[in-house]
Amino acid sequence: MRSATVTALLAGSVLVCGAATGSPRTPDEHPAAAAFSYWGGPFDHVSASSVDWGDFDGDDDLDLLLTGWVGGGGVAWIYRNDGDLSFTRLPDMFPHVANSSVKWGDSDGDGDLDILLTGNTTLYWVSKLYRNDGSGMFVDTGAPLPGVAASSVDWGDQDNDGDLDMILSGVLDQNTGRIARVYRNNSDGTFTNVTSLASVGISSTSWGDYDGDGDQDLILTGYLDAGGGESSKVYRNDGGGVFTDIAAPLALVGNGMSAWGDCDGDGDLDLLHTGLSASGMVAKVYRNDGGAFVDLAAPLLAVGVSSATWADADNDGDLNIHLEGTVVAYQNPASKLYLNDGLGSFTDSGVFLEPVWWGQAAWADADNDGDLDLLETGARVGDIPFTALYLNDAGTPNSLPNGPANLSATVGAWSNGAFQVTFSWDAGSDAETATPGLTYNLRVGHTPASNDVMPSMSSTGGYRRVVRRGNVDHNLSWTLHLPPGTYSWSVQAIDAAYAGSTFASKQTVVVAPVSVPDETQHSTVALRAIEPNPFSAAATIEFEVAREAPVTLRVHDVGGRLVRTLIDGASWSAGRHNATWDGMDENGRPTPAGIYLCTIDIGGVRDQRRVARLR
Repeated sequence: MRSATVTALLAGSVLVCGAATGSPRTPDEHPAAAAFSYWGGPFDHVSASSVDWGDFDGDDDLDLLLTGWVGGGGVAWIYRNDGDLSFTRLPDMFPHVANSSVKWGDSDGDGDLDILLTGNTTLYWVSKLYRNDGSGMFVDTGAPLPGVAASSVDWGDQDNDGDLDMILSGVLDQNTGRIARVYRNNSDGTFTNVTSLASVGISSTSWGDYDGDGDQDLILTGYLDAGGGESSKVYRNDGGGVFTDIAAPLALVGNGMSAWGDCDGDGDLDLLHTGLSASGMVAKVYRNDGGAFVDLAAPLLAVGVSSATWADADNDGDLNIHLEGTVVAYQNPASKLYLNDGLGSFTDSGVFLEPVWWGQAAWADADNDGDLDLLETGARVGDIPFTALYLNDAGTPNSLPNGPANLSATVGAWSNGAFQVTFSWDAGSDAETATPGLTYNLRVGHTPASNDVMPSMSSTGGYRRVVRRGNVDHNLSWTLHLPPGTYSWSVQAIDAAYAGSTFASKQTVVVAPVSVPDETQHSTVALRAIEPNPFSAAATIEFEVAREAPVTLRVHDVGGRLVRTLIDGASWSAGRHNATWDGMDENGRPTPAGIYLCTIDIGGVRDQRRVARLR
């Protein structure tokens, strides 16, 4: 029988799944075949759900962020991984949502994972950015994002300035319309809408450099506004907030999921594509042939209201496929794991997984034994919410990649207040993943210990804090637009199991240390150092002025609010100077512990660094 929830969604009214009773099967009733075993875990059973794994507390194991419908309302929980498959549910910190989308990401470059969360409560729709304050608590930043449900979100650096921007799509509050918007991270805790794409809800979206030109492109699917039907678009990033629909020949779908992944190990991103079309269910793999997408006619079970993921589940170095969804519209749930023969050909593994729909699955090495486990969420037969972790018992652990070598950085042209800095390296290697199939993860900071320019979301030892490709995909070079300053950087390789190598030896690049090109008509600005950082009593901020110019130096919090003005437009002579911040605000009150932004403007040229305040 067709679900009332989905019927309402397609009719244009966003609701959550109705209450249901019952419990999932026990492990004895469905022992997993092949190399997976059922482990239910302490997690709430949810449908209309979204999940993401991330090491938010920096202890080198993956924690779970889980949202969805539990039968009496929505939930939003963090389950902290305490090791040995022991999970602790943290105190209630978020709106309880369903029809949701969640994603970990280091939005402020302070080295820990923040949360982007969307969905609907029983009364209203939300889109929230929560800052990780480092103590296990999360603070609502108040980012002015429109509330959406039946939504999809993702982090990606769309403008090549190093920090994480966002794509947000979904149905607006109380079904007043649908949107898909790209928001630029302004590096001061604020976000600006820079472009709008096809307005879709019940949507899927993801960043990926499919054409290998060194910037992040987009896949976006969903139901168009005003009864426009299904939509599937690949948008090429042409810079400056311009995204061009390439008219890729994809099946038009809504109520599904599309994911980038290099299934044939040739060094470019292919596309896994599922959902509901006008003619029925869809599950396709499109091979990327030089930027054109070719249907491989892969023998996958077509599913709608679906989740679709890539991962190296069997540690042989290529990407396998997990699908879950309905085989008949809103009926007959199914879950399948397909193994890859290494050339992009797929075979049903025969592994038993609970058939579910209207949920999301996510891979993670939850028990840190060197293989990827699978978390499944969704609605079982009878619309009964379900969550389970399936442990991977492959036996042979994945080996970590060998990192890149021969790092170099080149400073190029000046444009729009920044220099083009190109970071390059030689390919890494791996015992399982073919060299072309490796992706790379770039970190850039103002100091050797920081990620404040381009966050890697990995530990200093290389442990990957999120279960994703590297942030520059398969590229062996990447160009960022950086203001003058001195930068520390490194890179690691990421294999098909999303495991990271150690970082290559840290490198330093000095960008315009003396002067900028004459056409700028401005003095060079450089915040050279903040010492000590972190600080308790006071921090000394050293800066350099190339020639006499007015100077403004201010401190903001990560929400963009002014904390203290240290220098207010006075003229300073050429040379190195310093100012001191004693940790007080404008009213002489001590500021709380946290991350702050020191921003300097010299003759109209701007630079910024983060400083950590201890108490």
